[in-house]
Amino acid sequence: MGLSKRAILALAGLIFTCTACGTTHSASTDSTSTTVPTQIVLAKDGVVTVGVPSLPVNFNPSTVAGSNQVTAMVMASVWPQTFVLNSYNSPQCLESVSGICEGLLTGNNPAQLISNNPQTIVYSIDPHAHWSDGVPITAADFIYNWKMQLAVGSTLPATDPLSGYQDIASIAAQNSGKTVTVVFIQPFADWQSLFTNLVPAHIAKDLAGWNTYFATSDARRMLSGGPFLIQSINPGHDLVLVRNPSYWGPRPGLREIVFRVEPSTAATLRALAKGTIDMASMLPSPQVTNTVLTSSDLVESTQPGPDLWQLDFNLAEASVANVAVRQAIALAVDRHQIVSDTVGLITPFNNVASNHLFPYGYQGSQSNDSTYEQVNLTQALTDLTSAGYTVGADGVARDGGGNPLVLNLLGPAGNSVIAGVEAQIQAELLQIGITVTIHNVSSSTLLGTDLPNGNFQMAIAPYLMSQFLSTSASLYTNPTNPLFTGTAPGSATESAAVESGVVTRDVTGLNDPGISSLYVDASQELNAGSTTTYNQIDTSIWADLPSIPIFQMPVAFVTRVQVLNVANSQGWLGPMWNAQNWTIQLSPPPTTTTTLAN
Repeated sequence: MGLSKRAILALAGLIFTCTACGTTHSASTDSTSTTVPTQIVLAKDGVVTVGVPSLPVNFNPSTVAGSNQVTAMVMASVWPQTFVLNSYNSPQCLESVSGICEGLLTGNNPAQLISNNPQTIVYSIDPHAHWSDGVPITAADFIYNWKMQLAVGSTLPATDPLSGYQDIASIAAQNSGKTVTVVFIQPFADWQSLFTNLVPAHIAKDLAGWNTYFATSDARRMLSGGPFLIQSINPGHDLVLVRNPSYWGPRPGLREIVFRVEPSTAATLRALAKGTIDMASMLPSPQVTNTVLTSSDLVESTQPGPDLWQLDFNLAEASVANVAVRQAIALAVDRHQIVSDTVGLITPFNNVASNHLFPYGYQGSQSNDSTYEQVNLTQALTDLTSAGYTVGADGVARDGGGNPLVLNLLGPAGNSVIAGVEAQIQAELLQIGITVTIHNVSSSTLLGTDLPNGNFQMAIAPYLMSQFLSTSASLYTNPTNPLFTGTAPGSATESAAVESGVVTRDVTGLNDPGISSLYVDASQELNAGSTTTYNQIDTSIWADLPSIPIFQMPVAFVTRVQVLNVANSQGWLGPMWNAQNWTIQLSPPPTTTTTLAN
């Protein structure tokens, strides 16, 4: 899915292949690329430094303050995971060469669906699995995590699988707590999404501990049940993971993983160039590519990131409440042109999103946007007419009272890519007589206040895509949000949205009983047929048009060539999903061309 260094050079026109001599030349230096075959030698105690924009303030990812990507990345190798999402967007229990799980679970069938009536999952915890203070990891930890998720899940981002925890009827322990039997009230197809970032029950103990105990900079309070533990936390600067000396599984390939704060893209690129960090993710740009091309040991891969940007409509606003108006807008907006003129200028991965639910490349995904795949201004004007608007000789759409159709478009400030999207939408809607005014606010105001309180007509906003499709239900159905209960209209703040940087609830006001019913059906289908139902949901969303997906924001992942076994994923874990398998190659060959005398 990513671009190799050679591909980047080729796209930039800096290399070409001489068919006569069979060698590779640089267009600017006429140099030949030489690689001396060497035996791969691995470092025994390597250190990798990851550049991040900030450090966690609460290390429990299942709290509002911990519901962000950096916390998820740090804790992926510290707290036990039943499954992780790998670089192919699939749930995976990490495996050793023998094919047996090497993490929390063990055996040939570490997490097995043994019955559908009722659905029953049996987890086999490694007999030697224990927390870094020596306390065994048992069913007690599963039970505690289940109960706490029921208490806090409704406050967390949509990707938290609250519905799955609600579907659990009981959790029983056998074999001294090392066998965990989970029985469901009703089937839950995305059961592999449950019990990630397992919190140590004997330390957190209760709800207060769950929410506050891990809001600390004291590394001594951070027990580990994974291959790494937190050695030190220097707020605002760095955090150091070291091998967990009491880990029962295979020894990690690295001695340390350091998370170092680089607050901007410019700072990150300087650190990569200087060698003070070894990997980072950021928005693709010519500056990123130039940093890679001018280095001797950096490689870049570009792929869709986890954030899907959409054009949202507030269905409670009279100006866009009529579906015919939204249809006209969808027919006038040229998503292909928008992508080409924005993200298409900075990355070859410029795919238009055609599905609200499925991440890019997800198996079973299909394009359900055929009605709006191509611009149709004639039909757009017909739809506006059916909604009671007339476009006069001056090119302005007016209602029966002569009032022009003016819509405000809300978006995040300081985002140059989204600014380009806004300008393109403004220009395209003018073709059917709709005047668009643009208003930008801080991301925290957009996500935490304006969207959840309905303070918008149209908005450009990011949605976090999940490979566990059932979690998207709270984005496209209208469940009661307990955060807003008892608050004055327009005064509630969606704190999880601010922390996670994405929409966390149904902000459009979509309330389609048919979609809600389909979500119930899909979440209970314990086979591949659920993708068909999710596509039916997406088709229904396209018919209702509460939002128009535009693109998944691309991510450039830059790493040093000597760091082996690294693969970036589309989810929040990024490259950290298999960090215990990373290792360092000593004296790798250079990644750039070597100039030779003519």
